[in-house]
Amino acid sequence: NDPQAFRELGRIYFVTGQPDAFERALTAGIDAALAQYDMEQELILRGNLGWGMIQRSRDLDRASRLIEEALDRSRLLADEETEGFNLYRLASVRLKQYQYDEALMFLDSAEVRYAEHAPRQVPEVLVLRGTVLSDLYRFSEAEEVLDGAIRSAREQRNVLVEIQASIALGQLEY
Repeated sequence: NDPQAFRELGRIYFVTGQPDAFERALTAGIDAALAQYDMEQELILRGNLGWGMIQRSRDLDRASRLIEEALDRSRLLADEETEGFNLYRLASVRLKQYQYDEALMFLDSAEVRYAEHAPRQVPEVLVLRGTVLSDLYRFSEAEEVLDGAIRSAREQRNVLVEIQASIALGQLEY
């Protein structure tokens, strides 16, 4: 009943395209973490389950609840790094729910946490912000943010995010 083992098992199921098994594994991991009073593992598992639900099943309401629970726990533990990750995830949910103002608010907070605790991830926040701004038809702001994301990703040598930012920028060129 090791929560980390369930997390790794869930990762395997996620990558191999088995969403039901992914959900079962992470839910079992959450239960194991609760039984062991391991709040840190619980918050990680809840956040991962929520993120997976965004990616695979599109149950945005449940994903939102799971990520909000993980966010509450990260704040309770004063874990600003995972708080940043969960703020970013929640912004992703809000974007898909067309709640753009909330998405931008969560991204503002996530960027602060990332800058301090996960600076290599800051360009990801900028890409998502550029996407939100684009959906709001604020194209010049989106272009500026995405240009900044590309520069930041290059400085961080984060090729994947540089590509994501370039694609998002290219999509502005309608």
